[in-house]
Amino acid sequence: MTKGAFTIHLLDAIRINQQRREVYAAGTQGRSRRLSSALIWFERLCLPVSVWIDHRARPFNAQGIPIVSDDFIDMAEIAPADTPPRFTGQASTDDLRQVRRNLSDLSGRLADAMRSHDFEAAAGACEWALDGIEDLEEASATHHAMSRHIVESIGLGAVNALGYHRQSQGGTLKLSRDLVRLQALSLFSTTFYDRMAQRHHARGVGILVNDVPPIPFRAAWQAHQGKAASATTSKQEQPDKVAC
Repeated sequence: MTKGAFTIHLLDAIRINQQRREVYAAGTQGRSRRLSSALIWFERLCLPVSVWIDHRARPFNAQGIPIVSDDFIDMAEIAPADTPPRFTGQASTDDLRQVRRNLSDLSGRLADAMRSHDFEAAAGACEWALDGIEDLEEASATHHAMSRHIVESIGLGAVNALGYHRQSQGGTLKLSRDLVRLQALSLFSTTFYDRMAQRHHARGVGILVNDVPPIPFRAAWQAHQGKAASATTSKQEQPDKVAC
């Protein structure tokens, strides 16, 4: 059976982390192997779920609706392993606590939004959380790559879900909802990986930062908001019909 996009994404991530494990270890006196192994373990753990999600997406994909297949970015977009991290700081306890608090709040907002399939609210919540992560990164000179990655991935899926909904006349709602909920479960572990990675960033090793692809969530969300605003303006500008 042909592998689906989610499964391919995880298998590629496993392969890349395996290939880069010794590359990063060479620059960290072997200390980064623990993080590489933890990432590989987590990705393998997710494989059975990815197969289930891909299976559910297949009938929609056959109809030309790219649910799931357009929700995961090709791992070919990642940076080379020897790219130095922009930031080399390590987050303070207070900073980590703030990130965890924001991600916990995001998890609650997503749960509320998914009860009514409100993907616009979900995307807005992700934008709010991403703003907080980016502000903290700049202020503290620390990378929170895994936290950013998961928030952006959830956000992109939420924005895309709006289009899938129109294309499928509502048929994709449950799958889009389940994909958001599934990824939201990861929000409680991202700071664990980020904290481990930051120790190696201090040595100039870009583990994790280099290993996740850029996700165009902001661009997709802004494009959607622009279309929505344009449609509202156009509707308001239409002259009222005059009864004859």
